[in-house]
Amino acid sequence: MESKFLGSRYEIKKLLSRGGFGTTYLAEDTQYPNNPLCVVKKLNSRIDNVNTEFLTIARRLFKKEAQTLAKLGKHDQIPRLLAFFEQEQEFYLVQEYVEGETLSHELIANQPWSQEKVTEFLKDLLSIVDFIHSNGVIHRDIKPDNLIRRKIDNKLVLVDFGTVKEVIQAQTEAISITVSVGTRGYMPTEQARGKPRYSSDIYAVGMIAIQALTGIHPLQLQEDSHGELLWLDRISYQPQLAEILTKMIRYHFKERYQSAAEILKLINHSLSENSNYSNNNKPTNQSKSLGTKLINRNNQKLQLPLKSLEISLTGLILVGITIVGIKYFPINSTAQEIKLAQQAAQSGNYRAAIELTQGLSNTPGLQQKIEFWSEQLLKEAQAKYTTKGELNTASLIIEDIIPENSSTKKSALKLLAGWRREYEYNQSILNIAQEELQQERWQNAKNEASKITGKTFFWREQANKIIQAADLGIQTQPGVVDLCSKAPDLCN
Repeated sequence: MESKFLGSRYEIKKLLSRGGFGTTYLAEDTQYPNNPLCVVKKLNSRIDNVNTEFLTIARRLFKKEAQTLAKLGKHDQIPRLLAFFEQEQEFYLVQEYVEGETLSHELIANQPWSQEKVTEFLKDLLSIVDFIHSNGVIHRDIKPDNLIRRKIDNKLVLVDFGTVKEVIQAQTEAISITVSVGTRGYMPTEQARGKPRYSSDIYAVGMIAIQALTGIHPLQLQEDSHGELLWLDRISYQPQLAEILTKMIRYHFKERYQSAAEILKLINHSLSENSNYSNNNKPTNQSKSLGTKLINRNNQKLQLPLKSLEISLTGLILVGITIVGIKYFPINSTAQEIKLAQQAAQSGNYRAAIELTQGLSNTPGLQQKIEFWSEQLLKEAQAKYTTKGELNTASLIIEDIIPENSSTKKSALKLLAGWRREYEYNQSILNIAQEELQQERWQNAKNEASKITGKTFFWREQANKIIQAADLGIQTQPGVVDLCSKAPDLCN
């Protein structure tokens, strides 16, 4: 039985939810004017036999998660972290209470939304997803129950970050944090295997949009032989919206959009130009035609708009009258994709260039192009890590985008292994140094910061922030230091 008071100030009013990762309560803050409501979440530590080593690791992971939540709470549509504490070897997070109803109340079976409403939903939620991804975080459980329609302004608020983890791929913890987190119907296959990607969240957003558009729960949709979901024959739709949603929920994560920002750009450019939606729930001839094209494109790398596709097909057919009838001469699709890849590379999009050439038969000069593009991608990955510390992004580029047949791959993987070792060591030192700052042990913090290794700009900057904050602390009267006001970079 839970104590009525937690952290000596939060009075529990009622149980909100209980799940595998935590228990959530509605509470009052008794030490704040007017006793405002807040949400208190107890994280399930799953500790059977508590020992010092395990508890130390658990505390470090908990503190890291709290720091992540504090950073994400700066977004207006993510609840602010108000406090975090440990009580009787259990860990608690206190967050802003958001008044409103979950999106589940709006998703009623067989009552589809208009396409205008779905488009606005995508804009609203993808802007939040873009923010959390830009901070190196995957939510991993985006679903209707974790989206609240805020009463005061009708905006969506993304909640339940209790399962959020920073995307650090090389963890050697005594306990595993790469576990399968998510909800069936909104969780793609790679996430079910415990290997979530940024595009895993994009998949979840796409599935909610399709549920809204069709009035059908994701688990009720059928799949084709390639694992792709079949939904286009259920409704009539705007072709551009159908293309966007289809790519968002592709079975393989590499075939989805790799960023929420990319989708937002497409929505703002493509959908704003065509506002002639059909809200009829019966498919039109045009939508059936497009549906067939989209469903049958599983082995294609490039999807063209319907009008462009029809024109292209017309241009590809060469008619010759012979004694046996009509002959058709298809275009050299390999040459076409190489041309498109070159255009992408010329604009600096080496990722797209590589993707377009994957699976093509080798042609003169193609391998040389792939080698050059791979070298450019490695430079991009190196810049991401050395200047911003974005290990997750660098890992994605090296492991998933630079192709196996590139001579750059081996050296890139070796470099990545070194970055991971450096990141793990430096991050552990940084955590200790930050804890020393919180305890106002200024010289200890400076000593720890001096242990941070590497010559990259990112790690030098982290060490300097600690030293700067410690120096400010030394000059301040004990017990009155507010690090966030004196050293704001530490809180960003």
